[in-house]
Amino acid sequence: MTSKADWAVAIIGGGIAGASAGQQLSQRGASVTVFDKGRGPGGRCATRRHASYSFDHGAQYFTARDPRFRRQVAAWATEGTVARWRPRIGELTPAGYEPTRQKKIWVGTPGMNAIGRAMLEPLDARFGSLITSIGYDGQAWSLRDHQGQSHGRYNQLLITAPAPQVGPILGDHFSEASDAAHHATMLPCWSLMLAFDQPIDLPFDAAKAAGPGPIGWLARNSSKPGRRPGGMDCWVVQAGHAWSRGHAELSTQQASDKLLDDFARVCAMCEVAFTSPVHADAHRWRYALAVPDAAQECMLNADNGLAVAGDWLAGGRVEAAWLSGRAAAEALTANWFEQIPALAGAPPR
Repeated sequence: MTSKADWAVAIIGGGIAGASAGQQLSQRGASVTVFDKGRGPGGRCATRRHASYSFDHGAQYFTARDPRFRRQVAAWATEGTVARWRPRIGELTPAGYEPTRQKKIWVGTPGMNAIGRAMLEPLDARFGSLITSIGYDGQAWSLRDHQGQSHGRYNQLLITAPAPQVGPILGDHFSEASDAAHHATMLPCWSLMLAFDQPIDLPFDAAKAAGPGPIGWLARNSSKPGRRPGGMDCWVVQAGHAWSRGHAELSTQQASDKLLDDFARVCAMCEVAFTSPVHADAHRWRYALAVPDAAQECMLNADNGLAVAGDWLAGGRVEAAWLSGRAAAEALTANWFEQIPALAGAPPR
């Protein structure tokens, strides 16, 4: 007889949505395995480290509005996984820099990837594992990775990959979700990571930019709590999404040069001396910002226990990804217990 002990769930994607779902499902009694093509947890809540400096080169910070997410953030803060960031923040326009009112924002510590790591650490998380196809035999799911290795069997499957990657994985197993993924929009973003051996004395630690150049956002990463830059002044410079989309096929060096030139222009506009960085490296996020076609937290095919979640469904924020993963965990939990009439009582909450 099938029992609760047989409950095995595979999750494709180790970003915030996948990590949130994995955490919730594990707490409800599932055996969870997470597959992610990246080198570490967190997806776009990413941190790149070098010997003397580090950069949050993806998501820069997050806010907490929903009461459920606020409770989670409070728990993370108590554990030291996150902390408040209180930067001098403002806006850059062709007329100059204007400070703006600071809102309550959070960052992972000592890097943004700490959030995903905290949720995934208790689970069986397999990085560097690109799942290319899935199969369902009427009772369980199996997965095949880019090296041809088969994984399974799993009672349920959750896919939290970026929208453009969802359809090819789903195949014909969930046409409604494939259609939703096809119509979702995800915008690219170039990120430039800069380290200086002397401080760049700009009048802000973070600023949105609206001007003639490519920059859309820039932040002094070393101003965030818990960072240990080794004396380096570290900056993350991100291009606007429109510019990134129009220059998506630049080489890494070309993107780095253009963003560095614009950073020098910002320094000149603020009458600050610019010096050459001791480190400069660019990274292209092909799927940086989700623009949902229709707001819904997750999608579930109740017939085969296949679910889809992610910020491309629920909204392009860290909080939205976390809520989407939580909603998927709740939907899969209810679906599982509905399949086991012998188990009495409600599923644990």
